[in-house]
Formats: sequence, C-alpha cells, structure tokens
Amino acid sequence: MKQNYNFIMITVFLLIMLSVIYLFFKPGTITGFITRTGQLQIGNAAPIVDYIYLNDMNCTDNPNDVIINPVANSTISIIVKSQIEDLNGNCNEFTNNNGTAYLCSGTGSCNENTANHTITMNYDSGDGQWGDGNKYCNMTGSAESLWFFEINGSWKVNVTITDGIDYDNLEKTWKYNELRSFTYPPSGSTINMGNLNLEQWNNGTAGDLMLNAGNIVLDLLWNATNFTGQTYDQEIDINGTNYVIDDDNSGTDDTGNIPEVYINETPENRVYFDPESGLLRCTDQGCGNENATFNVYWHIYIPSGLSPDTYINSIEIASEDHPGQ
Repeated sequence: MKQNYNFIMITVFLLIMLSVIYLFFKPGTITGFITRTGQLQIGNAAPIVDYIYLNDMNCTDNPNDVIINPVANSTISIIVKSQIEDLNGNCNEFTNNNGTAYLCSGTGSCNENTANHTITMNYDSGDGQWGDGNKYCNMTGSAESLWFFEINGSWKVNVTITDGIDYDNLEKTWKYNELRSFTYPPSGSTINMGNLNLEQWNNGTAGDLMLNAGNIVLDLLWNATNFTGQTYDQEIDINGTNYVIDDDNSGTDDTGNIPEVYINETPENRVYFDPESGLLRCTDQGCGNENATFNVYWHIYIPSGLSPDTYINSIEIASEDHPGQ
C-alpha cells in the first residue's frame, strides 16, 4: 500500500510540474515586459503662396484678367489678399512681420527695390483657417491708395511670406487702366470773366487752372460760342479777332509762354492750346511737375452798344492723345 501511495504522489507531482512548464513555455506567451520611449522629429514646412487677389479678383499671368480703373483727379483703394498654405498649420500666428505685398509698374522684376507701393499683410482672422490640419489661411493687406496719375498698363504684384524660418513668394500680373481726363476749372463749371468794359480789350480775365486728371498725355482743342445777354438777348460775336486764350494775363507780351490763340465761333474750327509737350501726366499728388498744369486766361474785346446784362457762352474743350504715347 505504501508503494502505491508513493507512486500516486509522484504521479501527481509530475502532472503539476508539466502543467507549470506548459503554462510558462507554451508558444505566444509573454515571458517578460519593459517600456521604452519612441522619438521622431517634424521639421518646419515652408509656407506656400497659392493665390493672389486684388479687390477679390484672382491675379494670373495675363494682366487683362484683373483690371483696376483709376479715378479722375482722385485715388482708388486696392486691397491685396493671398491664400497661404502651411503644413504646420500655424499660419494663424502670422503678423505683419510675416507678409508683404509689392505693387510694381511695368513687366520687370517686382520686389522691395522696384515697388511703387509696399503693403504689410496680416493673418485674416475673419477668413479663419481650413483644410486638413488647418493648413490654409488668408493674409490680407491694409487698403492702399493708387493715384489717378500712376502709370497705365501692365503691373505686377508680388506677395512674399515667411514663417520666420523659410520664405516663399508669388508674382502675378494685373493692369492699371488708361484714364483720359482733365479738369478746368478745378471746381465748378462756370468761367467767370468778371465785369468788363465796353470798347476796349479786357485782358487776363477768368484766370484758372487746367490740370491733367488722368494718366495719358493730352493735346487740347478749344472752341467757344457767341456770348448772349440773358435779359435783352444781345450778342457778342466771337469772330476770330476778339476772343483770345492765353496762359498769362498779359494781352501784349507773349514771350516765353504758350502762344496765345484766337478763338473762332465756328464749331468745326477748334484750335490747339496746350504746352508743346502736351498736357503731361502728373508725377506726384501736388501735380508740381512742369506742364502737368497750366494757367488759362482770356482776353476779350467788348464793342460798344451793349446793354448792361449778364452774358453767357459755352466754352468747349476736347482732348486727343499726344503723339508718341
């Protein structure tokens, strides 16, 4: 019996040992466990300038796709907007230290050295961010004024962006339209020649300014109708001998000035009167450059026999492009 008992105990022991060995050494069973730290680096993704808009119009490589029209003797406001792509998704942090737009006349290189206008740009919070990872946003510049006299034709716009590490820029084209315009007088539409005397020349009346209010050099053609009294319907005939346009108030000394010209009432007989260069385009806000403005005076001989009255005529001015534009 004792032998049987020993045999049974040994058998049970062996079965237990086999079970333990199986549990610990069967295939796929975890036999140990540790933790380590993984590491990688994400570098800076350079920003990309995708599109440029002027007053919400998409600029392309064809200047005629975006046309800006100047305003006579005034300014037009330009707003530059650009879509930016930044894979890091942080273009919402871009300030005016990150973006600049340059507007350049002509077709040459457009940059800070050639720009007619330089505009700082900021992240446009009103437009926000969009796309996977918020990788898209807009940069918008403050409104910039373009003057009426600025050069017409093809222009370029360059938007340059930096995230503080890398740069990108995009150049596109647009057109500043031609503007043929002049002002005379600068305000109002009445040329008041004053209280004149009978049977004599009245020289240097109604002195006022002619100004090129556009961006094209012009030649000016003048004509005028007879004067008619508003109460008694009497007329002062303009016959080519008694009504003179001049750029100085002297009726006798025409030296060193635009040659004075006699006006004839005949409608088709317009006379040229402007500087030999033509009425030049202004080069600054004050139009201080020579021949962009000139004074206009009138000399008129009034015959006798006219009743006291207010006499009115029409002064007609036409323009042509000066040769060689």
